Amino acid sequence: GPAGGGPPVDLPPPPPRGPGGVVWLRGGGGAHAGARAPAPPPARGIATTDQSDAFAALRLSGPDADAVLARLTPLNLAEIAPGQTARSLLGHMNTLFHRTEAEAWDLLLFRSMAAHAIHEIDRAMRGVAARAALDHGT
Repeated sequence: GPAGGGPPVDLPPPPPRGPGGVVWLRGGGGAHAGARAPAPPPARGIATTDQSDAFAALRLSGPDADAVLARLTPLNLAEIAPGQTARSLLGHMNTLFHRTEAEAWDLLLFRSMAAHAIHEIDRAMRGVAARAALDHGT
């Protein structure tokens, strides 16, 4: 069965790529990110709820995206390939990390924490830039 120890779950196939998509999580959960999707067809063992108002999505991209996130999460980011997802902490905030491309991440976290997450990411970006300036002697 799934990591939670329940009975096996028949998951529908992933949707075609387009705006948004479903991200399957270990432990029997899934999250849809992006444009509002139509309700999925019923599947044995799966229940869905609309959590649109509970979460915020942030995108971080660029050549230093991993270096910025490395200051904020205990994840080994090098082990997460494009298309893979992990749950961990961004600072002290529960976050879903989804690597969309080699240098791009979608971060899903509680909406009430979005402003704080932006502040922490900004601080980490400034730290990475300062380190690069020191390393290059500028």
